[in-house]
Amino acid sequence: MGELFKRFGTLLLLCATLVLVYSLGVVSRSIWFDEAITLQSLATVPFRGIVPGWHAIEDIKVFVSGTTTLSQLLDHYISTDVHPPLYFLIAHGATLIFGNSLEVVRGVSLALVVISVMLYGQTIRRHTSENFLLYAAVYGLSFAAVSTAQDARGYALAMLLAVVAWRLLADIPATHGRNRIVGELCLGAVCAGLLFTHYFAVLLAGALMTWHIAEGLLRRDKLVLIAPIVCALLFLPWLPIMLDHMGARPGQMTGFVGLVDWIKRVVNLVPGQVLSASHYAIPSELQRGGRLMVLALIGIGTYAIVFRPGSSPKEVRFSRIAVVVPMVGISGFLLVSVILDRWFDTFRYYLFFAPFLIYLATRGTLLLGQGLVSMFGYRQALYLPTLLLIALQIAMLNFGWEANHNRGGAYFASAASAATDVGLENSVILIDMGSGRGTPLAAAYELPSAADAYLLAPNSTNWQAAANEIAPALETAEQVILIFTIERGSMEADKSALYG
Repeated sequence: MGELFKRFGTLLLLCATLVLVYSLGVVSRSIWFDEAITLQSLATVPFRGIVPGWHAIEDIKVFVSGTTTLSQLLDHYISTDVHPPLYFLIAHGATLIFGNSLEVVRGVSLALVVISVMLYGQTIRRHTSENFLLYAAVYGLSFAAVSTAQDARGYALAMLLAVVAWRLLADIPATHGRNRIVGELCLGAVCAGLLFTHYFAVLLAGALMTWHIAEGLLRRDKLVLIAPIVCALLFLPWLPIMLDHMGARPGQMTGFVGLVDWIKRVVNLVPGQVLSASHYAIPSELQRGGRLMVLALIGIGTYAIVFRPGSSPKEVRFSRIAVVVPMVGISGFLLVSVILDRWFDTFRYYLFFAPFLIYLATRGTLLLGQGLVSMFGYRQALYLPTLLLIALQIAMLNFGWEANHNRGGAYFASAASAATDVGLENSVILIDMGSGRGTPLAAAYELPSAADAYLLAPNSTNWQAAANEIAPALETAEQVILIFTIERGSMEADKSALYG
C-alpha cells in the first residue's frame, strides 16, 4: 500500500478531491426524468401505464422504489427499454446492497468516473508524459466527467471502457505469445462492453477496431482479427434486440440538418466535452468563447502530435490513437446521419470520445506552455496554460448534466419544496406528462407521498376536459404548481386549452 501511494500518491489525492466535488452534485441536484426511468427499471414493481387524471403520489412512487430481480431487469431491457443493459446490471448489484435510491445509483456513476480518472492518469504516465497529473486533472474536471459522475445513467461506464480500450490498443503490439492473445481477447470484450453500454458506442468501437485492424494489416499480423471477432461474437446474441430497438423512437432526431449546420453543431459539441456549463447563470458569450478556445487547443494538440511527435515510438503511437479514433468516430456520426436522415448531434453522443479530446486539448496547453518558455525563458510558464484551463473548468462547475431550468438542478425538488411550504391542502399540482413516463415518475420521486397530483394527457385535445376537472380544486388553492419537461413530441402541442 505504501509503495502504491509512493507511485500514485498525488493521483490518489486528486481522485479523493474529485470524489468530494462530484458528491456535491450527487446529493444536491434533484432527479431528472431519464434518471427516474433508470430507477423505474431497477424498481420492484414493473411499470404499468399511468392514465391521466387525479393520482395519489404514493401510488406512482412504487414504480421508482424497491429492487427488482435480475431476470426481471433483463426482461425489461429486452422487451421495453431502448438501451442495452450493462450499466443497469452494475447498478442493480449496488441496489441489492444499498437499496434502490437516486444517490445509490448516482454513486455507481461516481465510482466509475473516479476509477476512469485514476486509470487515465496512470495510462498517460505509462505511455507519454511526466505531466500525467495535469492530464488527469483536466479529465476529472471536464464537463464530460463531472456531469456523468452525478448522473444515474450509463455514460460513466462508457467513458471508463473508452479509457480501458485506449490503453489496450496502445499496449497490445508490444506483447507476444500468451499475453498477446489475452490482450486481443480483452480488447474484443471491452468493445463489446461498449456496445452493451450504449448503442451509439458502436461508432467508438468501430473507430478503435479501424485503427487496430489497419495497423495489423500494415504489419501483416493476422492476430488483430481476434479482437473484432470476439466483440462480434459476444454482442451477436443481443443484435436482434438492438435492431428491434432501433425503430423505437421514429419521431425523434428526424431529418439531417445539412453539412454546414452539422459542422457548426460539432464545432460546439466537441470542445463542450472538455469545457461547458449548462447552468443558465453562465453568460453564453463566456461559454462560446471557452469552447472556441478549447477547440483551438484541440487543434494545437493535434498539430503537435502530427508534426512534433514525442521522443519514443510508444508515445508517438499512443498519441496518434488520440487523433485517429475521434476523427474516425465523429466522421461515422456524419455518415450515419446522412444515411439514416437523422440529426445525431446530441451532446452526449460525443461524450464517448471525451478521453481522447481531453488528451488533445491538454497536449495543446502544454505546447503553448513550451512556446511561453521559449519566449520568456521562465520554466514555470510551461504549465500556465494548463492551469488556466483547469481554473476555467472549476469556475464553470455546475454540478449536473442538465442543471438548466427543468432538467435537473433543483427543478423537481423546488416543486416539492413549494408544495410543502404552502401546504399540500393549499396546493394544486399539475404534471404535464409530455410524450414519456419520465416526468410523472421524477415528480413522484421528489414530491411528498401524501400529495395528490393531476396528470395531464399527452394529447392536448383532452385538456379542455382536464381543465373542467381541475377547476373545482382551484377555488380554495393558494398556489398551482405546474411540472413539465423539455419540448419534445407532444410538448410542442398547443397548451391554450389548459392554460386559458
